[in-house]
Amino acid sequence: VILEACASGLCPIVSNKGASCEHIEHGVNGYIASSYEEYSKILQELLFDKQLLQSIRAKAFSSVENVDAGKLLSQMLDLIELK
Repeated sequence: VILEACASGLCPIVSNKGASCEHIEHGVNGYIASSYEEYSKILQELLFDKQLLQSIRAKAFSSVENVDAGKLLSQMLDLIELK
């Protein structure tokens, strides 16, 4: 889902727990929040700084532009042992 968000040009803000932060570089192609307060602070910053939002969105898109979806699917299937 995170890669799809990036590919759609969105600015992902993800939790620091679990795998959602695996492809995110904080402050570069999205944000990783460790609390509700941090999440709220990031949202406010992005709402008031449109240039920052556009920059993160562009970098999010670029970060997944050359991702091989087939390879990712194969890796996922290997992890859950369905392949």
